[in-house]
Amino acid sequence: LRRLRRGRSFALALITLPLAVPHVVTAALVMQWLGPHGLLARAAWASGSHLQFQGFVFDRLGLGIVLAYAWKEVPWLALVLLAVFETGEDRYERVAATLGAGPLQRFTRIVLPLCWRGSRPVVLVLFAYVVGAFEVPLLLGRSWPPMLSVLAWERLTSVDLARRSEAFVIGIAVTLLITAIAIAASRGNQELS
Repeated sequence: LRRLRRGRSFALALITLPLAVPHVVTAALVMQWLGPHGLLARAAWASGSHLQFQGFVFDRLGLGIVLAYAWKEVPWLALVLLAVFETGEDRYERVAATLGAGPLQRFTRIVLPLCWRGSRPVVLVLFAYVVGAFEVPLLLGRSWPPMLSVLAWERLTSVDLARRSEAFVIGIAVTLLITAIAIAASRGNQELS
């Protein structure tokens, strides 16, 4: 995409399209397209496939949740990585090419480290958001075992007021986890510089 000249604005519009769609709408779209009674299941049935299509909603592995978050969050990473390479970071690739590095060497030794360095803060923010968000796991996930965010919400909105303390403990645990990862990431940034 960074080398694309013709059609670049159209490609950027396609990449950034998911940013305008709320997470709840994304979960509803995944449910309508990839659910056990969604469009993909109906198309499989209409094509003569009599295998029961389970879909990616309420599955054991949480594939619907992963697909929804991938569709929503990958555009953030794409925009950040494009910004990293548009600041002139591709000059390292050109230098490595003139020194005889092949395409695979340039990718593994130049492009990937630059991508990781540029995207690490965004990855951390997206991780913190995904760990704390509950609407997509609530709509697409299994009822047991629930994700931590869904469990905290269930405990917080429970009729039994004694369960609210459990929600606060879960919230504190998630906050400590995210804080520990942020500290580790900031130490990694200091080592890189």
